[in-house]
Amino acid sequence: MEARDRDRDREAEEGEGEEGVGDDGKGVTWKAEVYRDAIEKLSNVFPTTASISARPDFGAVSGWPVFIDRRYIALLKERDPFALLILAHYGTGLHDFEGFWQLRASGRRVVEAVGEVLGREWEGHLRWARARLREDEQRVRLR
Repeated sequence: MEARDRDRDREAEEGEGEEGVGDDGKGVTWKAEVYRDAIEKLSNVFPTTASISARPDFGAVSGWPVFIDRRYIALLKERDPFALLILAHYGTGLHDFEGFWQLRASGRRVVEAVGEVLGREWEGHLRWARARLREDEQRVRLR
């Protein structure tokens, strides 16, 4: 394990560096670095095509939790609102595989659980994730 990785793990466990400067030297906090990393990795889960019927790759969806920074997990444990919003968007990727018995309704449960934890004040930020779930329901009804 590299020294940088050990330092990040230590900071996540001890909660240090919250107000500090990130590795980029531009005044970005470690939290912003963690959010950016999680979002970048999440963007690899979803297809790049504009087609609404395009489906993410199952390997990418199931692998995302394995590749995210440990500090992101620490933020989830703290119920950090931005980390939870990222998780809700991940839930839409899970939802695309609702037909798999192992994942049945797991994506919907993730989005709903995040909504319950964040409350009404964050509802607007969950609009896209909820709309994505509704689109899938409508497509199923039309078949």
